[in-house]
Amino acid sequence: MLDTTKATVMRDFFCDCQYLEELDLSNFDTTKVTSFEGMFARMYVLEELDLSNFNTSNLITIKNMFSLAISATETHESMMNCVPALKTVYVSNNWNISKVTETEAVFSNTTNLMGGNGTIFNSANSTAEYAVADIPGKVGYFTLK
Repeated sequence: MLDTTKATVMRDFFCDCQYLEELDLSNFDTTKVTSFEGMFARMYVLEELDLSNFNTSNLITIKNMFSLAISATETHESMMNCVPALKTVYVSNNWNISKVTETEAVFSNTTNLMGGNGTIFNSANSTAEYAVADIPGKVGYFTLK
């Protein structure tokens, strides 16, 4: 088991794990983490991500957290054939982005992502404002668990 109790930066933790189909994060302690920058970037096959045990009270950056943007080593043609699979991201009431200040391209190209209340991904809305649970009265791309 990976001990994350002292982790403060999880930048690019799973970035470029393009063919990873499942990810069990139930034992991750994220209480001290300040950065999730690029944490799940360019994960093309993963359809569901459960972050419901994440405590994000100290989080400052989620820049490019779920970004599926073209990297320097990818061609535009290879990206045209890639359909990002991520559809659902589960969070709990412990998901807190009130301290987040770095928010660029959080959801860039996550075209299949949909919040629990039916909010569909829109490329014009890819910043942290949508990194919340999609509940009545509040739009977001996450599903409350």
